[in-house]
Amino acid sequence: MRGQTNGSSWTPRAACRCRGGGGSVSAGFRATGQRTAQGSRDPDLDWWRHASCVGFTRDVRWRDRLWTFEDSARDDPVDPLWRTVARRVCEECPVRRQCLADAIVDGVQWGLLGGLRRDERRQLAHLAEEDGVPVRDRSARSPDRRQRFRLLLAWLRAHPDAVESARDRVKARRHAEGEARRRRERGAPTRARPRTPSPPTSTAGMRPLF
Repeated sequence: MRGQTNGSSWTPRAACRCRGGGGSVSAGFRATGQRTAQGSRDPDLDWWRHASCVGFTRDVRWRDRLWTFEDSARDDPVDPLWRTVARRVCEECPVRRQCLADAIVDGVQWGLLGGLRRDERRQLAHLAEEDGVPVRDRSARSPDRRQRFRLLLAWLRAHPDAVESARDRVKARRHAEGEARRRRERGAPTRARPRTPSPPTSTAGMRPLF
């Protein structure tokens, strides 16, 4: 199954980065197991140790179904019931903000992380960037990855309503796009143009004006 990882080091963040069999990790990403070996005294950096999803179920296959698979892949449709359960777990997670900041700063493209899908995380990143937080700026002048993580985490803590705001904006955009698509499928209604009277083709039977 795509996205499987070692059960002892599983988190959605690590699992959704795996491609192919055997739990191989794509280039540029670190497996959570490597972090476990390194360790850290910073609770914000070791947030994944306290994530609710880690101990939710021991079966990696079900954890993958809950958080990892993305319906945009088209080969693994997301079950709405499983995804609803996953969202509930994320909403009650004590390190939800850390999970979101971590995924957004790294630009993770798959899975449900912090209770948000990829497009919702992008919207949340956009809101933070509007406030001047260098979330996705990787230029030479930008802060390093750890500092960007801390800045975004501080912003999330200062804006507790930002997650719902991002979700609402994405929902409104999806609704508008759906309406536009349905109008195209139905065919846009054409307005009836007012008829212009045609000029007479014959003067027979017409009375002179003068």
